[in-house]
Amino acid sequence: MESIAEGMQDELRQCNIENVSIQPGVYATEMNTGEKAGVHAIAQGTDVEFINARAAIKAKWLAAYGN
Repeated sequence: MESIAEGMQDELRQCNIENVSIQPGVYATEMNTGEKAGVHAIAQGTDVEFINARAAIKAKWLAAYGN
């Protein structure tokens, strides 16, 4: 992923777009919850539905394959 982000950097810079690759960490951020300010009104609740479905799938995977 890092090489893809770096490879796109020059092309995106021409359009004044800065790209970064972010690695997940142990601290809770909006990346962990998937929520962003103002998204609820636009998504009409589908964002919350997606977040809950993703959490359920993750829990199911961890139950089957986790330590």
